[in-house]
Amino acid sequence: MVGAGIVGAYGGYWMGHALGWSRDAEWPLRIGGGGAAIALSVVTSLICVGAAGVWATWRAQHEHRRVLADGVPAAAVIVRVWRTGIIVKAPGGGSLAQLGFELEVLPGDAPPYRVRTTKLVAGPDMATMHPGIHVDVRYDPHHPKRVAIEDTPPTRADRLG
Repeated sequence: MVGAGIVGAYGGYWMGHALGWSRDAEWPLRIGGGGAAIALSVVTSLICVGAAGVWATWRAQHEHRRVLADGVPAAAVIVRVWRTGIIVKAPGGGSLAQLGFELEVLPGDAPPYRVRTTKLVAGPDMATMHPGIHVDVRYDPHHPKRVAIEDTPPTRADRLG
């Protein structure tokens, strides 16, 4: 995100320079004055940061959906839960909070391993997502650290044995 902002600011300034909005600038490294070129630099920086954020979010959601669709099912135990600070509007009203999870994945044909992932959770369901609870997950067999928690309700650990 920082890199996108820097590239946007640099590109915006030089676009302003090409439009004649700057002074005392020499390509490629000497930035001069010019309020309009600097304003364009700030605007393009913000646009690039926003675009990078949208791309990163889309990419993460796309990967999550791919793992849910094509991944290998397994059980997992929640080891740790934390709030990421991200809250989004839910379709149909309400909101979803993104929680971070450290899981111990229990694949049937391999030894257990730990992984971190995130999931959007509705307010009433947050209380059920705590350490010791078993959840259903899917993982990418080619990249086992790519894990997605399924949308099934958590199961009490004592019932799973």
